[in-house]
Parts: sequence; C-alpha cells; structure tokens
Amino acid sequence: MPPSYLSWKTRRELSESPKTTPAQLAAAGQELLASDRLAEASDFLARGLDLEGLAAIKNQAVEEGNLFIYDRVCQLHKSYFSRSELIKLADKAESLGLFAYAKRAKELVESSK
Repeated sequence: MPPSYLSWKTRRELSESPKTTPAQLAAAGQELLASDRLAEASDFLARGLDLEGLAAIKNQAVEEGNLFIYDRVCQLHKSYFSRSELIKLADKAESLGLFAYAKRAKELVESSK
C-alpha cells in the first residue's frame, strides 16, 4: 500500500472548498483507497458520488471482516445490509478474532429474518 500524498491539510482544503468538484473528491477518495485509508476514502468517494469506489470499499470490508467500515459505507451509500454479505463478514471476523464484529454481524443477520 503506497503512502497517500494527501496530507490532512490537503484533505481539509478539498473537503471545505466550495470550488472542489465531485471528480476531485472522487479522485482523492481513490487515492485514499489505494493507501488503505478506508474510512476517509469512503467519505470522499460518497461526496464525489463514486458508487463503484464505495462498492469496492464495501467488498473489502466484507473480505476483512470489518463491520465498522461495512456499516459506514452502507450509511453513506444509503443502502441496506446484505444478509449474505453479513454472514460472510461474520465468518471472516470470527476467523480473525474480531469477535465483537462477528457477534454484531450475526445479530444483524438474525434480525433480518
């Protein structure tokens, strides 16, 4: 994972400037995604209307068992949890020892029946 060239100051300037275009926000989001900064990337991608980028982060969160990022992307994308994704996420989280994520994902699966 390459380091991001986007310093905190650059990210703030991009996010606060009224002149920043959705394309610039999406590009910053892609840069952050390439640097594995998923939470920040999801914010920029959502503001840049990059739905494919958000889907990539959501898939990565499932593969990593990361319920925090998965939930965040669902909120930003205004989408619902997928039962099959939650099952896969729970299994992965459990295998990685992320028991709180696994437990919560399983609870969400049970409540979706």
